[in-house]
This record gives sequence, structure tokens and C-alpha cells, in this order.
Amino acid sequence: MQQNQTVILSMFFILAHAASLKWIVPTFLMLGSAPIYTGIWSIWRILTILFPRDIYRKGDDFLWSLYQRGVLFCFHTYTGLQCLVDWVITDMLAIQQSSEGQVRYIVKDGIKFFPLYGFSFRQHHCCYVKRGSSFNHDKFSWIVIFPEGTRYNPELLDVIERSQQFAKNAGHKPFKYLLTPRTKALNVCRKQLANHVTAVYDLTIGYSDTQDPVTGERTLAPSIPEFISGSCKQLHIYLERIELKDVPEEEEELKKWLYKQYEKKERLMSGFYSKHTEVRGKFPGKGELLSIHRRQTLPAFLFFSSALLVILGFPRSRSAYWKFGLLSTI
Repeated sequence: MQQNQTVILSMFFILAHAASLKWIVPTFLMLGSAPIYTGIWSIWRILTILFPRDIYRKGDDFLWSLYQRGVLFCFHTYTGLQCLVDWVITDMLAIQQSSEGQVRYIVKDGIKFFPLYGFSFRQHHCCYVKRGSSFNHDKFSWIVIFPEGTRYNPELLDVIERSQQFAKNAGHKPFKYLLTPRTKALNVCRKQLANHVTAVYDLTIGYSDTQDPVTGERTLAPSIPEFISGSCKQLHIYLERIELKDVPEEEEELKKWLYKQYEKKERLMSGFYSKHTEVRGKFPGKGELLSIHRRQTLPAFLFFSSALLVILGFPRSRSAYWKFGLLSTI
């Protein structure tokens, strides 16, 4: 009798916490698939050492695309959400043109020390930069820049204060909902990619349920577990396409242009977090639901999940998997 009661209580506990534990499966598959992706990439890199660089790059783009599609399945189809974090938003937009394998990121230098992903980003020709540093990049691809350098976090008051002081020192009005952008990466890209790209896409992102119901102030964006467990029901993206010819080449003019773009973003976010219900929680204009079909992501998900299950199902392959995963993090 006591044993039956224990089983029943355990079942109730699992059911009660099922939603909060929803993030475990996709996170496990995403992280667990990373060594498989790295292993396949390593084999491809060795096989193409003596071949022209373009052959390796096409395979690298394909493998990157395959892995990103598997990630998108986990965080879009599995969870029913529209996105997870800002880098996945880029994948969601790129997959509309089958270009997710060509996406490169300009990220902070510290990311390169992140296990597995830091190495993979480097091999996929993403750019690691420090404050005030320069970089070279001549690959024909989508370049993703986060001009603020870090995410806005209303709890990090010292970061917000430094950002606002930076704006004041530059003669600009500080933002309330944004951090002040820096132009270094954008300036380098504008010069080096002028003959390879035709437009700049400016994205502004708003997360639902991130406004304090009492004070009306902006709250912290959902964490990864919160996203996957469904606490963020909607994600709003305001997309503006800007012809490259309309983006200044001269550095000082580029700074003014970028600040004006962020003034637009500030107005968008001010409306998004407004106390007026008719404009709150959305961006102006007629919106479209961004759709990603399962046929675009399911094959990649099945490939990596099946490979992971097969590898973990046998003692020798499981041992090799853990050793390779550990070695890849060094």
C-alpha cells in the first residue's frame, strides 16, 4: 500500500513539474549533438585538405546548416515558440532563403572559450573581437552584428549607467530601453563588404510578458529554460531593409546614422512597453506570422537525435563519444 502511494505521489510530482522540465529534452539534444557535429566536421576537414578551399567551405556551410536546422526544430516546432534567443532569430530569417549555412557572427572574444561552440564558431569563420580591435573577413555570407556588445538587462544597473554615460560623452541623449551602440564592427564590415552585399537588415526584437504589471517597467528577458517551458508566448520582430548605398561610408557619418537607427528602435521599444493597451506589446504596422515548415528542420533533427541515440546505446561508442566531447572542449 505504501509503495503504491509513493508511485502515485511520484507521478503527481512529474505531472506538476512537466512544464518546467520541458526544456531538458531540446537542451540535451542540442548540446548532445554538438560533439557529433564537431566529429563530422573534423572528418570533412581532413578529407578536403588537398582540395580547393571552396569545396571545404560548401561542406562546412552544409554541416552548419544541418546543425542549425536541428536546433530550430527543438526551439520552434518542439516548444511551439517562435524563437529562443537572438542568434536563433537570425537562423529563422535566414532559413526563409535557405541561407542559414552562410550565417557568420561577430561576437565578443570571450565566446571562443565556450566548450565546443567556441571552436566551431571559429572554424565556421565567425569573428571574435575585443573592444577597439580590428578583424579581417572576406567570406561571402550573412554577417550578424550586435552593436550594443551585450544584451540589455534591467538588473545590471552599472552596465546601463556606463552605456548612458558613453552616450552623454558622445553628445547624444541616453536611451531608456536600449544600450548605446558601438560602430567598430559595422564600420569594418561597411568597408570590407561593400562589393559583396547590397543591403543591411536592421532587427528590433520584443519579448512578450516582459513588462512589470504594476510599475510598467521593462523586466528581464526570459532565460533559455523559461523560453522552452513556454513562459514567453510571443516574440515580435521589427525588420527594416536598408540599401547599402544609404549607409554612410565615412566613420563619423556612420556613427550618426547608427545612432539615428537606434533612436527609431527606442521609439519602437517605448511603444512596446507603453502603459497604453492599444500599443503595448506590439510593434506598429501590419505583422506577419513567420512560418518554418517541419520539412525544413525535421530531417536534421532526426539525423542528430538518431545518431546520438545509437552512439549512446553501445558501451564503446559511448566511451569514445565522451572522450571526444571532452577533448573538443580543451
